[in-house]
Amino acid sequence: MKGFIYTVTFAILCYLTLLTAALYLESRGNASLSQASQGVVDANAEVFDDLSTDLMHHLGIQISAKGLPAANRTNITFTDTIPSTLAFPASEFGDWTGFVEDDFNATSNLDITMNYTDFQVRPRLATLPYGLVYGYSSLDQSKLYINGSGNVSNYSLTIRLNRDINASMTNDTNWTWSGSNTSLYISLDIQDNAGEQIKVHNQTSGYVDPTLNNSVIFFGTPSGSLAIETGTLSGFGANSLRLLPSGLSARTTTSVLLNGTPEITVYAPIWVTMNEQQSNLIVFEN
Repeated sequence: MKGFIYTVTFAILCYLTLLTAALYLESRGNASLSQASQGVVDANAEVFDDLSTDLMHHLGIQISAKGLPAANRTNITFTDTIPSTLAFPASEFGDWTGFVEDDFNATSNLDITMNYTDFQVRPRLATLPYGLVYGYSSLDQSKLYINGSGNVSNYSLTIRLNRDINASMTNDTNWTWSGSNTSLYISLDIQDNAGEQIKVHNQTSGYVDPTLNNSVIFFGTPSGSLAIETGTLSGFGANSLRLLPSGLSARTTTSVLLNGTPEITVYAPIWVTMNEQQSNLIVFEN
């Protein structure tokens, strides 16, 4: 029932935000030629923004960033829930794209086409200029990964689980806190459903060897598990991070400290063409 209500709410939000842009464009119909042309540009920009907002609602993700100019660093934060809270995320994504390309397109006359095949196969958000990728194994968001790089120096993870964790069953044999400073620092704030703080080798933060695959698995009660992997991960490169929940839900806030300029753009690889304007969906700019 909760999934159905969320689905209906999401559909209504999509309709209302896009309808606003359509009404805006229609209101320009009696303007002068130059004003009408500006109206098309403004309406296009508004629809691009609305599509990006719709996508973020679908993924259930929020993004924020803070520049640290004195240190020439940027901290970008992703707040998320894995797996997806939607009842049928793949079909609901199809419903949304179908609505945009068919119903809304017919109403607005904006001539919208969307190339989203790549995103359907590998749903992800990419950052410029860092090349950092925040993505999922599929649209159900059952597995979360951050494809890191040498620009990543710190992961700060806040995780709230909907299961109690049996600490005595934790498998942390493949996780080693480094005895000296390395290029990758990890901070963990993990609480189970009972509010118990979960630690790894009795620590919640420290340096790890970025050349290794450091992994830990927490087991829920009566069922479920959460695996955390960081370092050099197969298929993702060095300074990467992966969260793999199974049979439980995790509310996550992941802050990534990046070495470099505070200017940052996050986009989804969904190529949108509208009135001959083309762009990927930009979901965040700092």
